[in-house]
Amino acid sequence: MTQMRQSTGVHEAGHAVVSYVVGRRMMHAVLFNHQCGEFMPLCSACDTCVEYYNENDPARSTHSKLIQDNLRCDMAISTAGEIAQRAICGNGDFDEHDFEKDRSRARELSSKIHQWIDPNCWREWGATTCPSCKAYGDSITQAVSEIVAKQHIKDSIQAIAEELEKLNDNVRMNRSGIEEILKASGLMEGSEIGSLPSVG
Repeated sequence: MTQMRQSTGVHEAGHAVVSYVVGRRMMHAVLFNHQCGEFMPLCSACDTCVEYYNENDPARSTHSKLIQDNLRCDMAISTAGEIAQRAICGNGDFDEHDFEKDRSRARELSSKIHQWIDPNCWREWGATTCPSCKAYGDSITQAVSEIVAKQHIKDSIQAIAEELEKLNDNVRMNRSGIEEILKASGLMEGSEIGSLPSVG
């Protein structure tokens, strides 16, 4: 296997493993080629849920709080690919542009979470990042870095990456295949949810 394919496999596996340990369901992971892959989580908030969240303060609504917690987990998942890739593969020949989609997604989620702390945030900043959003984003990045640094998590990421690397391009590794490996390694679903910083 090429070093580039290994690195891409680790990136997608990082998303998958962190998704599993924060208790979020997934659909699949796939390598399209040596340089490009995809991790697909299950939808965290449909349009109806987003509309409900926009109109109901999580401090007063259990369902809105659940949506906000899911957004927080999705932030962690968005950051996990780059963090895993750097932790396991080093700071080698990465194209920083390759990380921008995940970074942009994390910033958007942070702003969405923050709108109930500062109502002007979403209207004024949108998908960019206000200082409070950046601080929360930094705390999520730190938490995910600490999760990925745990040896059993790192070993699990490498195990999923190795399986992805073996598959032909465009052949998906589905949820059951990923979860089978993670369960066999002793990883517990949702075991790291408490490691993520709370909102507010």
